[in-house]
Amino acid sequence: MELQVFTDTELADLERIQKNLTAKIPHILESIGAHIASSVDQNFQEGGRPLSWQPLAPATLKKKKGTKILIESGLLRDGIISWVEGNTLFIGPTGPATIYARIQDQGGETGIHHRTIIPARPYLLLQQEDQEYIHNFIRQEILEK
Repeated sequence: MELQVFTDTELADLERIQKNLTAKIPHILESIGAHIASSVDQNFQEGGRPLSWQPLAPATLKKKKGTKILIESGLLRDGIISWVEGNTLFIGPTGPATIYARIQDQGGETGIHHRTIIPARPYLLLQQEDQEYIHNFIRQEILEK
């Protein structure tokens, strides 16, 4: 067992580093949130990543104006935002899109008299490159003086 003793100078340095890091947390979270929101938008543009979403049913295609999956009015895609409250980062749908956001992401059944199965089309999904970006960004922000 080893006992470490810190000098007053080392403790002052640790306090300075802690204060500096605490002050950076909102900036770090906001930057990560903006990156993730952009990545989620790319999920919509590519029709799913890393795997493509299940194609639309023929009946759905007849009703839609276009052929893009989960992009009709743009409410869902455009409603994905990030925000920071305290030391917590939130990312998700806002506004009218919140009503149907979960079922579009995770899939499920809808309807009372006529059941409709909606396949899962995960759009709130971090990609491997997002995880690497977040890791590197945090490391860079912590190591900056």
